[in-house]
Amino acid sequence: MAKKAKPAILYISRSSSILEERVAAVKKGIKGKVNLDTDYKVYENYETTDLADMVTFLSTPSFFSDNKVLVLKNLQDCPSSLLKGLAAELDKLDSGGNFLVMTSTTEKLNPQFLKAARSHGTIKKIKEPTAENAKSWLKEKAELDGIKFSGRALESFLESVEYRLDALKREYEKLYCYASGQQDSTVDQAAVSRLVTRVYNMQIFDLVDFIGKRDKAGALQAMDAMVQLNQDMVKVSLASVTLLHRLFKSMAYFAHNLDQEGQDYIRENIRSSTYMQNRVIAKYKKFASGYRPGQLARILGIINKYDRVFRDTQKAADHMFKMIIEIMEA
Repeated sequence: MAKKAKPAILYISRSSSILEERVAAVKKGIKGKVNLDTDYKVYENYETTDLADMVTFLSTPSFFSDNKVLVLKNLQDCPSSLLKGLAAELDKLDSGGNFLVMTSTTEKLNPQFLKAARSHGTIKKIKEPTAENAKSWLKEKAELDGIKFSGRALESFLESVEYRLDALKREYEKLYCYASGQQDSTVDQAAVSRLVTRVYNMQIFDLVDFIGKRDKAGALQAMDAMVQLNQDMVKVSLASVTLLHRLFKSMAYFAHNLDQEGQDYIRENIRSSTYMQNRVIAKYKKFASGYRPGQLARILGIINKYDRVFRDTQKAADHMFKMIIEIMEA
């Protein structure tokens, strides 16, 4: 007799985009078999999630489908108390009724929950594509399509999508359409900058890098460029503070010769490919050589001060300029 399929699966991957692909594949696979309006539910914000809601969903019989599917995304953000309660519910699932699909970017979850997940479900770890996978795919695809990348256009494209295959494949279609209309079928860096939707606002990362390497003129110019583009400066300022805090805290580790701690901190706080994490580590270590430990402590104090200011005012752009100058003069 064939072994019954387990009613729960936990996907673990450092790549959030890979986990999103798995959830999308599950939804596509059950289409036509499960009523997506009534018997398919997704949770991902655990600040407002009640275990009782999940239990009610799973325990209430469906009038439209043979099975019900509950998806719990980003369990790394789920409180340990909720995971403990969820562990007890895994005991009540059976392969003939409901299914639980879960995702997490780390295996460092509540031990009781992990034990239940192994006993009553399947844990599947998925390795993220390497930078070389993405680069090889792009080169082969471009060659087959007769497209050429000039200068740094290819590297710029890969960096813009952070070497993520799902984003790479999606954004490639824009460049393919563009190149098809060019006489020489060539994509240059200007086309990449204009057409490719970046994973993040790269201007904020440029700003943070300018500050990290103590380039005052470059930082002020990057800041001015975002103002001129009429971006939401409250969001820009809060995102910048988060990235700056991560930058200077990791540099503080490196400045105190705590390299392993600094690397671990960066990897824990950057949900990206290993390739990108290694690039950030190398860059921040280089930046750290230009600071003294006491200087870094003062700068972290400045960032914390402005973090509170940004949450209480709409004059974000003015305060951003002031913060940049204070950091440079610390």
